[in-house]
Amino acid sequence: MARRRFRLVPQRTTVGTAVEDAQTEAEELRGEAQEWLDGVPENLQQGDVAQRLEECISVMEGIDLEIEVPEAAAGEKVGPTSWFATRRVCPGPF
Repeated sequence: MARRRFRLVPQRTTVGTAVEDAQTEAEELRGEAQEWLDGVPENLQQGDVAQRLEECISVMEGIDLEIEVPEAAAGEKVGPTSWFATRRVCPGPF
């Protein structure tokens, strides 16, 4: 089974872009959790996994993702590295 592998790559960005990227990632994560929950078979919807997904979605919906970055800070450079996923097979359980 292929697992995601994360590696460090050089990348520079601004504070404003980093905040926008984090907001997008959080929204996508909530959407993925909702898709998983919607895909749970009816006979398992009352199970532990479905309940945990519901709790997770509820918590994520309660988080205010509208973060306003002050204009003075929005253009500040941050970095120099970030993590991203690759689709390589990882040996072992990590």
